[in-house]
Amino acid sequence: MTLYEEYENGLNLVVYCEKAYNNLKKAVYLTAETESIYDERDIKLMWDIILTVGDIDFITEENGARDLVKMSFKMFGNFIDPRLLAMLRDYISMSINDFRLLYFGKKEFKRDKDRAILSNLSNDFEFLDCASTTGIRRNNNEDFACCIQSPINDNIKLLLVCDGMGGMDNGDKASEIVAKELIKWFKTYGFNLGPVNLEKQISKVIATAKNILKNSYFMTGTTLTFAIVGENETFIGNVGDSRTYIIKDGVLKQITKDDSEVWEEFYESDYFEKDDFRFLRNNNILTEAIDDYLRPVNLQTYTILNSLYDGILLVSDGVTDILSDKTITRILNETADTDILDKLLYESCYGKPDFPSVNCDEILYPTLPGKDNASGAVYIKHKK
Repeated sequence: MTLYEEYENGLNLVVYCEKAYNNLKKAVYLTAETESIYDERDIKLMWDIILTVGDIDFITEENGARDLVKMSFKMFGNFIDPRLLAMLRDYISMSINDFRLLYFGKKEFKRDKDRAILSNLSNDFEFLDCASTTGIRRNNNEDFACCIQSPINDNIKLLLVCDGMGGMDNGDKASEIVAKELIKWFKTYGFNLGPVNLEKQISKVIATAKNILKNSYFMTGTTLTFAIVGENETFIGNVGDSRTYIIKDGVLKQITKDDSEVWEEFYESDYFEKDDFRFLRNNNILTEAIDDYLRPVNLQTYTILNSLYDGILLVSDGVTDILSDKTITRILNETADTDILDKLLYESCYGKPDFPSVNCDEILYPTLPGKDNASGAVYIKHKK
């Protein structure tokens, strides 16, 4: 039985990482010995390339070094599993006790109150909630979440999630500006002119927010996904790779499409399932965002009847990069409404890593629990 098979059969993940790390290190030195590489700088370079890229072409097939690696890791072509690789990078810089505490210690879930705006709606019939957390690997939260009722008509509600772009400066400012511009508009709009006019109005709000970003910051941006729940219909909009789902009779359905290179390339694929997208190259590269560039924003919009769903869930990719749709569905179905977001965000940060359903060289993107900020907003029509 390989070490990975031991893990699949219940071997503690901390022990697995420790053994796999030691085996990989041994394989590096066996390779150096076979290749007569004795300079410590060359050995370190070999080690750094493996840990940075995951490529084991630098591991020799002689001396049993390559077999040692393959016995230790679940492999995709010549690449080490990226989830495990990301954990190993942390493991080598800390003690096993610190590693154990980081990923498996019992932690209390903490909502970041300054990154969410919540109205007080929770009665015998409905439930509305939003939450955001920094995660366990970042110091700054660039997400922003909201769920509020219209002060003009409390039958109308707004849910939104913005995810500031972590690769740019001031992502937290971008998400907050876009969210608060939409909230400000929502509090004064009468909602009596239909979905076509609604799309025009929101496009204007987004253009205003974009102009603020352009005049105030350089190289910044955010995603936006939102749902406006009306009395009979729900209007949904999306820019970027945050998502809006509906759930009906226990079945989860994604309404929005991800504005990402991976989605555009593989959505019609017969080979990859949608849950595999989070493991693919360029999963984090967006094709649309609300940013400070000159190009206009391409807003996706959808109008659905309220009768088509029991609940709506909006989440940032800090959730969907970690949790599959199957896992999200399970959490929604087995969790009390008041605990749904806490459970989803907690599992996004501290849940056990899982692996994709296919083996191929395309799968290189590490989706490690807690690696990103995680946020969500939820509306349940019939409270349970």
